[in-house]
Amino acid sequence: MSREVGLVAGALTKFAQSQGWKDSEYWIYYWTNPDWEKVHFVFVSERFNDQDSYETTRRVWAFLQKELAGAPDVLRALGLVVRSKKKVDEGGLYSIGSGHKEYLTNYPAKTS
Repeated sequence: MSREVGLVAGALTKFAQSQGWKDSEYWIYYWTNPDWEKVHFVFVSERFNDQDSYETTRRVWAFLQKELAGAPDVLRALGLVVRSKKKVDEGGLYSIGSGHKEYLTNYPAKTS
């Protein structure tokens, strides 16, 4: 599952870079379920604040589908949640917790 994690996290990072985001404006969390051959991602950004959540999810999915077109197995294994930092801070994503790992695309780790 490490291949899938690396490919998806890399594509999400590329999405953020394509938008001109600073490293401190987005976070990538993930967890894997090897029994079901699934990898779940939570993509959080301050830039999604006050935007329509359906539209932001659609934009990110469209980017991932294009970016990972050569890896359809990765797309089939992917679960994705896209949220604004504001919504997460308000408790809109209860599942970011002990089961999730932050994918550190930039060192040192980003802080809130």
